[in-house]
Amino acid sequence: MEGPRSQQTGDSGLEVVKIKREQFRVEIRKEKVRAMIDAKRKKPSSDDDKEKNSHYANLKNEEKDTMVEENAKRLRLVLKYWDESQVVEVLRTIRFIISAEEVSYIEPLRKTDLISDILDLLDEKYDKYPDVQQEASWLVINFASVASEDVVYLLELGCLNRLRRLLRTKNEKVLEHVLWALTNIIGEDSSYRDEIITDKYFMKLVYNMIENCEKLNLGLQKTICWLVSNICRGKPYPLRQDVYMFLPHVARLLLIVKDKTQFVDLMYALSYLISYTDDDVHSAIVLGMGPVVVNALNDTELDILMATIRAAGNLSAGRHDDVDELLAAGILTSVNRLLDHSRGAIRKEALWILSNICAGESSQIQLVLNTSILEKVNALLDKEGPDTQKEGILCLCNILYASTDEQIQHLIVKYNIIERLFYFLDTKKDYFAASILEGLDALLSKGESGQHDYNPYVRYIEEIQGTRVLEDLQRHGDEEIYNQVYELIDRYFETD
Repeated sequence: MEGPRSQQTGDSGLEVVKIKREQFRVEIRKEKVRAMIDAKRKKPSSDDDKEKNSHYANLKNEEKDTMVEENAKRLRLVLKYWDESQVVEVLRTIRFIISAEEVSYIEPLRKTDLISDILDLLDEKYDKYPDVQQEASWLVINFASVASEDVVYLLELGCLNRLRRLLRTKNEKVLEHVLWALTNIIGEDSSYRDEIITDKYFMKLVYNMIENCEKLNLGLQKTICWLVSNICRGKPYPLRQDVYMFLPHVARLLLIVKDKTQFVDLMYALSYLISYTDDDVHSAIVLGMGPVVVNALNDTELDILMATIRAAGNLSAGRHDDVDELLAAGILTSVNRLLDHSRGAIRKEALWILSNICAGESSQIQLVLNTSILEKVNALLDKEGPDTQKEGILCLCNILYASTDEQIQHLIVKYNIIERLFYFLDTKKDYFAASILEGLDALLSKGESGQHDYNPYVRYIEEIQGTRVLEDLQRHGDEEIYNQVYELIDRYFETD
């Protein structure tokens, strides 16, 4: 047997096998979250305007382009001879035209200087015309709702400073539109978010609004919940010190909101806010989020489920006493049902939650063994793709860390857990090997500290020809895996 190729960095402990999701790792979540954000980025017309909006939607693109150019000239004229009602009418007409389809109108509008004219209406001298600023800010929302390059162009024209100034407006409709526009910009890129949240007045306003959310009109309530969610999301995440103060208010609102979109935004915000430290997870549990999250896992609405499953996974990566709260709320029943979900990505996330629970204490593991959930894990391992299989394998590996000898015997007899692990280890897939080898190390370490004068798990592995698999892995090209195998053989198995 060769010696190690490089120095091992240390043994893996129980704490490192619990995983918080620090990024979107599931395709459905990437696609659906983006779709959900994009659907909200463009502010729809009011019910009174729907007939007009429908009219413009039926026009050909050439006709729309012509109408935009004509109204750009008209706007310049009514601005020159100032007529407030005419300005509002022209702005509204332009909004109808550009809101009819999910296409960018920034490029054709650049030729007319129309966007600069509209942004000028956000300046202080127009503050006495709130209807004008409401329509102008509405247009900014929709300008910033389609393409990244459109947001860049708006920022180049000084849009951000104008929006920041209008945060002090006394008009609720204008403020709602300004916050919506800023939410679009924040959601476009984390660098924009980081610049905006350095504004102390902005952050104080957002905090005060989320603190008093129930007192706001419904439009502002929805906007502020979405804004807080966007502030907390995005890679790299904001510094914890900039967002942790939102947690108690997000949790409070999750206990009382009835509106679906608010609930989804708040649940996403919760999932981000608890991804920093175990203390944040504990705070969320103390604030009553355990039952809220577990109940929402039973919802049939996919938007709610996607937001909640991420929060549930991050909660399940917390301390053992916090996981106890989730177990008491019935999370195993919810996860058991989600393993039968029609969407593979949901099944994968359910396995992630279960793998965190399996990394718990023996009393928590016993609750898992009291169900039939591991039967479903074994069945999924036989039919799912590699990404989902990896989560299932983590369930089997993690459960070995804190299981008692009696529980391990149960796992061997009922679920063939060691044979299953060696079956996947024999596939020589890197994304399986490291986790399995760590799990086997934990198992064999238990055998060394038992009451026997021999290691029962070494004997069992030898009986199922597991040593052959380990010996084959010594030829693995990955240095880390090679060293894991070398240490395992050297520590537990007699060699010549």
